[in-house]
This record gives sequence, structure tokens and C-alpha cells, in this order.
Amino acid sequence: DSKDMSKTGVLILAAGKSRRMGSDKRALPWGTSTLLESAIELCHSASLPCCVALSSEPADDHWEAHLRDQNCTVLRVATADSGMGDTLAHCIDHIPPHWEHLIIHLCDMPLITKETLQSLDQALQTAHIVIPTFSEKWGNPRGFNRSLWPQLRSLTGDQGARDIIRTSGSRVTTIEVDNAGILTDLDEPEIYRFWYQIDQTQL
Repeated sequence: DSKDMSKTGVLILAAGKSRRMGSDKRALPWGTSTLLESAIELCHSASLPCCVALSSEPADDHWEAHLRDQNCTVLRVATADSGMGDTLAHCIDHIPPHWEHLIIHLCDMPLITKETLQSLDQALQTAHIVIPTFSEKWGNPRGFNRSLWPQLRSLTGDQGARDIIRTSGSRVTTIEVDNAGILTDLDEPEIYRFWYQIDQTQL
């Protein structure tokens, strides 16, 4: 499979607690499956390999078992409760060693298109950090070249990669995409219900 040796891979962040949703956000219906499974399907449709970050808590054991046949690598993070920074720092040491570029994707952003992932992949061939924009607004997912691994590895707590981006100046490349979904994460029940109803009408 050509994607197995791709130099760009996607890290799907799915280790955090979805306290605001009142239930396991990853299991919410989306399309013909769930939010987490649709994130994996998105990577496959873009021909990119993926790793999924889960917490090491027993509650996530069933997800690991469930994802075994989904053609993705599962990474269990003991410090996931400490925040996204800890999760990223842990995962950097466990992603496939041949990956040269990493796209960090949040599992609650199902409106991302495969074209957006492919555009990020293409831009990462020559850029250090790539951020997609829609109407000039910065969105997600974001891409990082291997030269940023040491900085990602030093993240802690709930500190995402924002500080790295802020201090990287000219190493940051933005690409305008035709995908408003880069600005939409489903982190509130009403937002999820709104977009889920629209999604269902398109099935």
C-alpha cells in the first residue's frame, strides 16, 4: 500500500475528555459511522496513513480493540488528562520513524475535506509549518515538518502548538483552501446537532 510508506502522516487527537458534550464525543454518529471513525476514513480517502491518540485509561480499551481493523496505528497516552501539549509530546516519539511531516487533526472536525489534507501534504514538501486558511482566517488541521519534532516533544499541559507557531515567523506558510470546515469544531452539543442534521441530508 503506497500510503504505508508515505512521508506525511496524520495524527488524530482523540485522547481528551469531551466534558462539554456530556458523552463520549468520539462515538457520536457521523455519516455512516462515528466522529472518530470518519476522521480515520478521511485520512484513508486522502491516501495518508494515520495514528490515533487515545488515553491509557481502561475506558479507551474498547476503542483500541475496535480500531484494530481500521488500518491505523493506536497510540495510548498516559498523560492525556494533562492536555493537548502532553499528548503531542508523547506521540512524537511513537509515530512511524519514516514520517517526515505530521498533520495534526482534531477528531471533532468532521467537515475537513480530503482535498484540504492533500493540500497540506503538498505544501509540507517544502514548508516547515503549514496552516490552512479560509477567507484568510487560520484554521485546522495544521502541518509540521520533522525539524519541529524537538519543539513538539517539549510541549506540556494544555499548551498546544500555538506558541511554536507564534515564534516561528517566516517558517509558517499559510494556504488558502475552499473548505470552511477548517474553522468548525463540534465542541458543543448544539453545534454538533446543527451540522449532523445537515450531514444526514447529504447521505
